[in-house]
Amino acid sequence: MDERRAETRNGGFDVAMAGVWKGDKGRCHFVFFDTEHATDTCFESIGFSNDREDLGFQRYPGPPSEVADEDQMLA
Repeated sequence: MDERRAETRNGGFDVAMAGVWKGDKGRCHFVFFDTEHATDTCFESIGFSNDREDLGFQRYPGPPSEVADEDQMLA
């Protein structure tokens, strides 16, 4: 994670927010970089510990609906 932060900072992007999420077992380091001015999106980097367990996430309120054709995705 330190290497990612340094590389991104050397590319001209500062850290917008960073933290550690601790689960029942293991942890996750996350960093959001201030990239919106150059890319119109926010770049996030995540680093999981080797002992982490999948928490079995569920989508709320459910999975995205299927799109009938590609033209609808571009609308």
